[in-house]
Amino acid sequence: MTACIWCGQEEADLLFSRRDRLGDEVFSYFCCAGCGLIRLEPRPSSAEMSRYYPEEYEAFQDRRENPLFRWGRRRLWHRRVQAIRRYLPQAGRALDVGCATGEFLEILRRQGWRVTGLEPNPQAAEQARRRLGAEAVQRAGLEEASFPEGSFELITLWDVLEHLENPPAALGRLSGWLHPDGLLALGVPNLESWDARLFGPAWIGWDAPRHLYLFPDATLREMLAAAGLFVLESPCLYGGYGPLILSLDFALQKYGEKARLLRHLVALRPGRYLLWPYFFLAERLGRGPIRTYLCRRPG
Repeated sequence: MTACIWCGQEEADLLFSRRDRLGDEVFSYFCCAGCGLIRLEPRPSSAEMSRYYPEEYEAFQDRRENPLFRWGRRRLWHRRVQAIRRYLPQAGRALDVGCATGEFLEILRRQGWRVTGLEPNPQAAEQARRRLGAEAVQRAGLEEASFPEGSFELITLWDVLEHLENPPAALGRLSGWLHPDGLLALGVPNLESWDARLFGPAWIGWDAPRHLYLFPDATLREMLAAAGLFVLESPCLYGGYGPLILSLDFALQKYGEKARLLRHLVALRPGRYLLWPYFFLAERLGRGPIRTYLCRRPG
């Protein structure tokens, strides 16, 4: 058992074991007895991690062929932009860590931002480069990149922090790259979400082994404060249908063909409309599947 990366406590309680939804290996999640940070054990090495991100991994899919789907995704991106503009009304320099295929940066660029993306996956990075230009996207992880202090007015990590080997160190590094008047925006799985309670170990937030850590709200706020960042607000801005259908897919895997009808009904447009009150209330009450933290450096 490894020591907690945040508080150093070695004692931890086993929560449950879960199979990789994209493979057959089994991993376990433990909750630190000291600070509550949840960590994956055993954890693949850095060299091994790439094989757990196959070509079919959802974040690397560039789904341009379905106009309705594309409109829905862009709407969710624009909601994030609207939240950011409450604190940054003027466009500036933006860094998206784990930019995947570059969709979010493309939207920012159209609104006048000078954009930079970091993406370690070669397939996704190549798609982002085709979309934004080779000079705008580095095929690199956060640990490999280097920028001068105060380089960006905006830094974003959408569903990225839980994938990193050392989240506290990553936040400290990002804080240094952030302009004194800048904004850091990050989204992480919400342990207090209704989806987490509904699906239990099948919830997509427990995406072993890709999600190395999950963060109780109080623990993440402590990490941000230690990095010199304070939280302006932490709403549930996005998620909803996508995380729910991924959780449902995994929950129904054990039922095989018998579950296809239920999955099909939920995927139909009327099924989405029927679920809208659930998504609406979850978001308004802070129980959506993903919580967004909007942060600034003091002073």
